[in-house]
Amino acid sequence: MAAEASANSDGKGKVAIVAVMPGAASTMAREQGFEDAVKKNLPGIQIVDKRYGWADRAQVAGHRRNMLTAHTDLDAMFASNESSAVGAAQSGSNPAIARLPLVVLTPAPIF
Repeated sequence: MAAEASANSDGKGKVAIVAVMPGAASTMAREQGFEDAVKKNLPGIQIVDKRYGWADRAQVAGHRRNMLTAHTDLDAMFASNESSAVGAAQSGSNPAIARLPLVVLTPAPIF
């Protein structure tokens, strides 16, 4: 479902992932599930970047800004936990960043 939410109406798009940290089993499973769903069901979606935020909201905010600078044609960003989602959302005050949809997969309500 999160993978499908990342696609444009034509089933295409470029997506970046804000991951948590290597070795964190629950978030690694979410991230891998997202990547697997994209590869299997959405051939028009490209995952163009993946960076680890290390559960640090400020670091994630910087990653979101840097990913959008590096990939000006991003269509969405995927966050796999609360710190990734909130950090990415906090970086959205710039209009160029705020236009980018943020797809969140977390077991807890955050907004």
